[in-house]
Amino acid sequence: MFLLGFSPLMLRQDTVFTFLNNSPDVHNWISLLPGQVFFVSDKTAAAVSDVFRQMFPDQFVFITEVSPFYCDGWLPQPIWNFISNPVSVKGADSVRSIVEKQLRFTDPTPGRG
Repeated sequence: MFLLGFSPLMLRQDTVFTFLNNSPDVHNWISLLPGQVFFVSDKTAAAVSDVFRQMFPDQFVFITEVSPFYCDGWLPQPIWNFISNPVSVKGADSVRSIVEKQLRFTDPTPGRG
């Protein structure tokens, strides 16, 4: 489980989301806050960083491993469930879809939500 940080002012979120959906190195992801994405990968942080650096060479990104044992904060329970049990699933019934429904999430990106 990793956390990706980027500036949504410099890099469009829908561009990042499309990349995450199409990357074979990313097995599932969820985003609650602008410019932050939790994602599942079997790669190391360094390997994933290399992939992002190749795709977005002129952007600043931050990737760190997330462990439910070493983090804390105020997030909706479905997000904590995703962090505690990061599953590798893509598709309509992905954890992301389930969490979005539980949060009654509406994506402000045109054409989504």
